[in-house]
Amino acid sequence: MTAMKKVLLFALILVYGTISIHAQFGRLSRTDSLRIDSLNKITQEDYRNMLNQMGIASVRPGPSGNPQAQNAANTDEAKASPYTSLPDPLILNNGKKVTNAKTWYTNRRAEIVELFDREVYGRTPSNTPKVTWEVAGIIKELVGNVPAITKRLIGHVDNSAFPQIA
Repeated sequence: MTAMKKVLLFALILVYGTISIHAQFGRLSRTDSLRIDSLNKITQEDYRNMLNQMGIASVRPGPSGNPQAQNAANTDEAKASPYTSLPDPLILNNGKKVTNAKTWYTNRRAEIVELFDREVYGRTPSNTPKVTWEVAGIIKELVGNVPAITKRLIGHVDNSAFPQIA
C-alpha cells in the first residue's frame, strides 16, 4: 500500500470516527449536521480526485460482516499472521544462549534494540540536515472548556549541503 493510499485511508477513518463519536453522544444540531455532510462531500471528491490522479479505476472492498462472503473478515486466529512466533529473547543472533544478566544486558538487549530500531522505527539518513525551530506565534484559547496554548512554529533547515534549496 503506497503512502498516499495510507493517508487517504487515515483521512476516511478520521472522518468516519468523528461522525461515529457525534452519533454516540447525542443528536447533532442542524448546523453540525450540514458541516459534517459538507466535509463528507469534500472528502469523497478529494478521494475520487486522488484515485484519478494515481490512475486507480477501482479499489478492493473492505472486509464484509457476512462470514460467507468472499471478502469476509478474518476471525480465525490461525490465519491471522504467517509470523506466529517472535525470536527467542534468550538466544543471541549467533545462536548462543544467554546465561547471565551481563550477557543479556550488554549483548542480547542491544540486539533486540537494534532490531526494533531498524524494523519498527526505521532509519533516519545520516546526512539529514539540522532543523532550528522558531516560535512564530502563541495563541491562548479554549478547546471546549479546557484552556490550551497553541504555538505556531517555523522550522529553518540548514541547507548548507544544498544551497540552491531555500
